[in-house]
Amino acid sequence: PAAGTRPSLERWDQRWSEENPLPPDAFSARLQSRLSGLPADQVKDAQLSAEDSVKQYRDWLALSQEEKNKKMQEMIQDPNRQQRGSDRFSRAMRMMSPEQRAQRYQRYQNHRESVTDPNHTH
Repeated sequence: PAAGTRPSLERWDQRWSEENPLPPDAFSARLQSRLSGLPADQVKDAQLSAEDSVKQYRDWLALSQEEKNKKMQEMIQDPNRQQRGSDRFSRAMRMMSPEQRAQRYQRYQNHRESVTDPNHTH
């Protein structure tokens, strides 16, 4: 990838560090609201997954900034996580029409040019 387009802790920190992060109870409520539309046979597994996510979120909030940076670096470099991301991307691309893929690619090119040449206009 072009310089500036790779995931970095600094960019992640700018996007996700908040002075007032979402309280764990609100995070849990958000996940619970997503369960309401699931088929009955999927609710149990989704509930366990949501509970695990809330636990991980609570653990995350307890970390120092240095510990968060270290953990994020581990997550970025995790090959299993990278494969899941690649699989999701491939699945999303298969669901798009050729026109949608062309539009997405054009947005990517425009973004790439603006990152490599900040004076570039679309």
